[in-house]
Amino acid sequence: MALPAKPTWLKPLEVLRADPQTVATQPGEPEELREVEGEQIDDSDAALIYYGTAKDVWIWRKRQNLLKVLSRKPTGRNYARALYLDAPKDDIKARVYLNIADRRFPEREGFPPLLVLGDCEDFQPEKLDAFIHLIEKEP
Repeated sequence: MALPAKPTWLKPLEVLRADPQTVATQPGEPEELREVEGEQIDDSDAALIYYGTAKDVWIWRKRQNLLKVLSRKPTGRNYARALYLDAPKDDIKARVYLNIADRRFPEREGFPPLLVLGDCEDFQPEKLDAFIHLIEKEP
């Protein structure tokens, strides 16, 4: 029996796994960028927030904006969300995210917890497997 072709939504994730230096950037004004980000969330079924050297407030804003957009989306509560912790390790990452026993960070009532991946070491593609599995389970 032949395996089905990979869904098209997995292709961008496969690119990230193959090249961890891939960074999505968009030129534009902050308001335009927020609008584009909302549209991208609306048009997708999953989001992976990469947490390397950014300040925690930036990560918090990304998490909050994601939930805000998803709260208006009919299937938003089934949307797969993950946070990947890359190097360097710092006090906030260690205190807030690394000590979660089941690697699921509760965010807002009515939404499943945020899946926390990585361990503040250099990028390891296999650490995305739980997120890929979560996406594949989505209806």
